[in-house]
Amino acid sequence: MKNLFASLIGMLIFAPAGAKFVPWEEAITVRSLTQAAARIEFNGVPEARCAGTLISNKGHFVTAAHCMIGCFVQQGLHSNLSLQAQGATPNPDHINYEVLAGTSCHAILNGWPTEVKVLFVPNCTIAEMKKAHREFDAKAEVQKPECLQESDIALLKIASLPAGLKCARLSKRAAVGDKTYTLGYPIKTRRMNGRDSNGLTLQYSEGHILAPQGKCLKEGKTQNFQSFNARAANLANFQSDVDIYAGSSGGGLFNWDNELIGVTSYSAGFTTDKIHCWGDSFFARLYRAPDSGLPPFSHEKELEGIQCETL
Repeated sequence: MKNLFASLIGMLIFAPAGAKFVPWEEAITVRSLTQAAARIEFNGVPEARCAGTLISNKGHFVTAAHCMIGCFVQQGLHSNLSLQAQGATPNPDHINYEVLAGTSCHAILNGWPTEVKVLFVPNCTIAEMKKAHREFDAKAEVQKPECLQESDIALLKIASLPAGLKCARLSKRAAVGDKTYTLGYPIKTRRMNGRDSNGLTLQYSEGHILAPQGKCLKEGKTQNFQSFNARAANLANFQSDVDIYAGSSGGGLFNWDNELIGVTSYSAGFTTDKIHCWGDSFFARLYRAPDSGLPPFSHEKELEGIQCETL
């Protein structure tokens, strides 16, 4: 089962965006940063680690829904996964995580063994969410309108917390051009200006919330780059130029006041020796944009009443 679980990890973040990682310990010497980020592992497979953010003094914790594949495998539910093809490796985008709601899993948080209760996971697969938003944007008939209210967000309750974690406040304040940063545990950072990481070191990357269109710089010439309908993505996600990589999944996207506004979901950017694409890191929104024309996300109701009290 461990081998199956480890084989899924490369699918959690599909490709890197930019390359601007700085170890958290170095970043805090420049400016104040949140102390709410944590590394989470399920099933005792270090290669399968994700990140997440503590959002209350009572143990409420936010990560990406697709990170819950570890809990899924731990409970022996992998035999029920929707496969890309018979006998193929299951795709996290096509898993129905809803069966985990209300269940508990063993987890390791920053090396600390604990129990995790699943308070909320979406009731649509991630593929269904993306499809519904694309259909809405194209003004076509939305086959599963209920999926318009879902995002790549999971809300957990941690039974016992490791020392040193301090919760982050949530915020709806986010606009194109705002400075942001993310925290996570990428398994590789030796890319361009990045530096090595074994996935155990908390890494910081800063940038901005961008307009929907990502761009590439190819041999000195700027070219448009768009892996899929960007406006549809922005209805459910923030698009940013901060750096993410496998292991960054579930980590927080924070505004410049250290408030949590989103969760690392996936990347469609890439970097080579001659081509550098940015603006294709996507972060699941905590709160729906007021001008989206869509109802609030289902998880917004679950976040009501959750508070981070400064001790």
